[in-house]
Amino acid sequence: MLQSHLNKQKKRIHLLKKKFNSRQNARYPLRFKIQTQLRRLDKSIISLYTNQSWQSPSLTSPYNQGINKPFTQYEYHRMDLDRTRSQQKLNQHHKKLPQTFQETLLVNSGMGAFTLIITTLLDHINQTKNYISVGKNSYFEILLFFKENTFIKSLFIAENNINEIIKKAEDSNCIAINLDVITNTLHATTINLKTLFSNLKKIKRSTPLYLLLDTTLAGPNFQCSDYLKTLPNFLHIMLYKSLQKFDQYGDDKVSGGMLTYITNKTNSPLALNKYRGILGINIPEINIHSLCNNKLITEKRYNRINRNGELIFKYLKQYKKEFKKISFNNGGVVFIQYHYTSKNNYEKKINSIIKHAFEQGLLICNSSSFGFNYTHLMYLEYEHEKFIRLAPGMEFSSEIQTLNPLLRP
Repeated sequence: MLQSHLNKQKKRIHLLKKKFNSRQNARYPLRFKIQTQLRRLDKSIISLYTNQSWQSPSLTSPYNQGINKPFTQYEYHRMDLDRTRSQQKLNQHHKKLPQTFQETLLVNSGMGAFTLIITTLLDHINQTKNYISVGKNSYFEILLFFKENTFIKSLFIAENNINEIIKKAEDSNCIAINLDVITNTLHATTINLKTLFSNLKKIKRSTPLYLLLDTTLAGPNFQCSDYLKTLPNFLHIMLYKSLQKFDQYGDDKVSGGMLTYITNKTNSPLALNKYRGILGINIPEINIHSLCNNKLITEKRYNRINRNGELIFKYLKQYKKEFKKISFNNGGVVFIQYHYTSKNNYEKKINSIIKHAFEQGLLICNSSSFGFNYTHLMYLEYEHEKFIRLAPGMEFSSEIQTLNPLLRP
């Protein structure tokens, strides 16, 4: 398949050479046209290489992905065009609310999107008065950010206490609220977004309120229009997420992040591109071309993962009653998990699972994302609760059956 693709690219380059020998196209530099085709050829090869190798979402760098030379100005321009096209397509996936401004940005990871939001908000924060309300069960890196950084005042709130969230929203000193749509806890708390948005519409507020929603664990069909028909003038919504398996081609890994910003047309939108380059969070070109911009394909992949999760759960439940299925009312992927009370047994079990999985050739990875041919093992500690969560991605019944002896409590 790759060889046929390379042959097609070579034929295109040959035709370009013949075409630009004519005087009609003499004013267009031949080298730029050939460079474009060569760049596409390189892009295909390097994308394939990158998608077969693990990469860290926080340390993603084009120079670590097979590119070992500086980019020219022409190449930078082409990268911007590629990113802009992908952003426009992904922006169309989210239904636009009437009379609103909506923009989607691609960055290197979900944490990159969060960093961009906070950095931009700092221009509008009065550090002596303003504060940010943060969900107690947010992603652990976000919790660490607010706990360790004293230059931003923060108050922690419970996601399931809508009244407390609304009280903070009514306080003019609260400039932003950060919530995880599906929390990373044993009980996987979900926010009642319908109640939250209906109460937010009743608030009378003259200063802007920025609602930050981490939608990483939600499905691709998550839409604000399911909860809102019109957007209150004071409210700015920012949806950010790490891209998942159903968002991309290649092996399973986090290859980027997405940020969708929604506000009324009458408001002045945040200048999110101001610090984008300085922070170094632009999505690498290789990752842009591994994203799936087709919503129908994305939905099919998502449904496929959920189908596998249901099958694995039914199989395991026949033998072990301890397994529990966690499903989400906000459209998240099905999880299977079980709870440990003893720390010693908890750690021993983790090591045992990884060891035996390796010996049997079963692909079990420690990760927070999920895939098709990989089953990802997440062992998480939240306060005094310790649990192992299985994000299903298996395709074959033979692989599913090997889980039974490995996950024996």
